[in-house]
Amino acid sequence: MRNPLTNTELNTRLGTTDTKIDTVDDKLDQMVRLKYVSLSLSAATGTDDIAVATDGDIYIEDVSIYSLTNASGLTSVSIQTDDANPFVIMTAVEGGVANLTDETNIKLANAQKSFYLVSGKKIQYTIDGTGDWSAYILIKYRSISGGTLESAK
Repeated sequence: MRNPLTNTELNTRLGTTDTKIDTVDDKLDQMVRLKYVSLSLSAATGTDDIAVATDGDIYIEDVSIYSLTNASGLTSVSIQTDDANPFVIMTAVEGGVANLTDETNIKLANAQKSFYLVSGKKIQYTIDGTGDWSAYILIKYRSISGGTLESAK
């Protein structure tokens, strides 16, 4: 892992002498990590966990969702964090049964792909309706202060 820049190095690269620029925070792990989750739903309306941040906070850069099967019997699936004000990764509209078709990359409209997940917080899915659906979820993230993303199941 590369050492963080000093104030002098950062000022030189930015072409400034502003002494208010802080040093680069060495708590953010520079290594990109990928968490792969295989999701196989066969349930009724409700919410369940996909993954949880452990041992520290994490910064999620992107989430990709690949639908393996056609959703049958479901109205929709949404994916979000369990924060008091959840960050919505996939809305119920994006996860509507018409969009959950086999062998399809689901296009997510959220312009802000990245978000912060505090240790102990989760990424969850919510099902509306009763039925089946399978997907792969790939989460690209960086560790903050030793945080990791673990599958909830």
